[in-house]
This record gives sequence, structure tokens and C-alpha cells, in this order.
Amino acid sequence: MTGLWALRLMPALLFLAGAPALAQSASPTAPPSDPTQLEDVVVSGRPLEAQAEAFVASVGTPVKGRKLATWSGPLCIGAAGLAAAPAGAMVDRVLDWAHSLGVPIGGPGCDLNVLIVFSADADQAASDLVKSRPLDFLPGYGSSHQGARALRAFQNSGLPVRWWHVSLPVDPHTGDALVRLRGQQPFSVSREIRGPSDLGAYGQIVMASRLYDDSLDALQSIVIVIDDAALEQTSFSQLSDYVAMVTLAQVDPDTRPSAPSILGIFEPGIVGETTLSDWDQAFLQALYQTHQRNSLPHADSTLIARSLARRLEKTSGEP
Repeated sequence: MTGLWALRLMPALLFLAGAPALAQSASPTAPPSDPTQLEDVVVSGRPLEAQAEAFVASVGTPVKGRKLATWSGPLCIGAAGLAAAPAGAMVDRVLDWAHSLGVPIGGPGCDLNVLIVFSADADQAASDLVKSRPLDFLPGYGSSHQGARALRAFQNSGLPVRWWHVSLPVDPHTGDALVRLRGQQPFSVSREIRGPSDLGAYGQIVMASRLYDDSLDALQSIVIVIDDAALEQTSFSQLSDYVAMVTLAQVDPDTRPSAPSILGIFEPGIVGETTLSDWDQAFLQALYQTHQRNSLPHADSTLIARSLARRLEKTSGEP
């Protein structure tokens, strides 16, 4: 899906942004220097685990009824509307952080699944993108996006940076989608069913439990639209790390982080972080290393928060 999706969107991107260059990721660079080196964490008031739960709730926004999605397939990033050198620098920065989390990186000629668009009018650019390929934003199958209301906000929010994720619930063993995709034939079999393999893409191994859900949520694509004015409000380095954060996690577009975060750089009156904060890094590490297997999404969020708290607690005690 992602390859066709990217190829279809590319003409629209070039038309909208009037792009002087298009930068595409080719290979991962070395991860940022000491990306997991965290500073001391000062804890006061509420217990650290409660603070971690608040942070996860304030930042993450999974699809309704689903789990926070992560990248499982190769990440392949393109940028339009920006000169080649800075576009390449931003792409490389995002890939650095992805590589530090163990996310696979696409090689030369990979199928784009992350598109970063710079525009002098972000609202107009977002609207034109949606109008040109509406099914790429609302694919027509459930449990994959935030819905029509959120898509209208994506087009008209006036925010300096806005994004749109598409994810899928998938079988953890095969990676097959657990919902019927657009154009996929209805279920039918021409032989006796003796096991999940006889069901092809429709087969899934499940457990007889109301508490356990073995499915995973995998990010499929993301479109990020950045207004040129964003570069007047923050540094290019900060903006690149901000883009990395929203690329690697399903971040709430209206997030107000409850702890220091790169996601607060556009908040008035707040001294922005210069890079991903201790909380940001620990959150991403917890997200990508937590096995989300609960049927109730909030239970998985609690597991992520506990892992986040343990990481912060461990690093705060280091000399």
C-alpha cells in the first residue's frame, strides 16, 4: 500500500510546494551522539509513575479503540518545498532517531511512506493534498485513522506543523492486515480449512481471552505539512527533532505535554527544549519496547508509562 500511496501523492506534492528539490532517504546515518544519554530527572509532588502516565496520556493519541502504533516496516522519507541541503538534513535527523530505536530504514529506491511538505500556506497545502487523494487520508477501512473531523482539523488548524497518520491492526506473526483493504477480494475458500494458513491473509491466531489481544498496530504512512513561518518561531534543529517525534509516534496534534518535551517548542511563554527531552527519549524507547497485548488500550498505555518511569528512574540514579 505505502509504495502506491507515495507514488500517487508525489505529483501533488511537487505541484503544491513548488519544490526546488525533493530529498529522499537512502541509508541510515550514525545515530545522534549519545541519543540515550539522559539528564538527571527531578521528581517532586506526584510519584514518578503517575507523572509518566500523565505524560503518555498528554502526548499519545491512538486510533479509537486501538493501541499506540509503531513502525515495523522500513521507514522511507521524502521532503518537498525545501532546498535539497536542509531537506536532506531534516530527513537524516529523523532517520537518526528512528535508527536509535531499531526501526528498519529503507534503502535507495524505497517506497516513500513519510512525506514532509513545506509551504507558505500550510492550510491550503493540506487541503489540496486531501482533495487530490482523499482515499489516501481516509482509506475506507476501520481502525486506521482519526476520522473525518480530525481530517478537517488537519486542513484548517492554522498550526505551524500538522500531521496525518494512517495505521493498521496487523497479525504479529505474519504482518498481514486484520481488516479488509480497499480492493481486496471478499473472504472465500475453495478447500477444507484445517488451520490459519488455509485462510491466507484472513488467517489469525487468537487466544480465548477477553483480556489478551495479540494484534499489533503498525504505522503505514504519515503526511507532515509545515508552514514556512515555523522556521521563524524555532531553530531548524529543533524543528527537525519535532518532526522526528511526530513521525515515530502517534502524537496528539493538540498535545500539551505534561513534562519537558520538544513538542512544546511552539507553546507561547515556554522555553523550548533544544532536542528530544529526557521524557521524549524515554517515551519512544518505552513505546517501541513494550509488548502491547491487552484488549483494553488504556492497559497498554499503563504498561508504556511504567516502562517510561523505570527508564527515568534508572537514569536519574546514575552518577
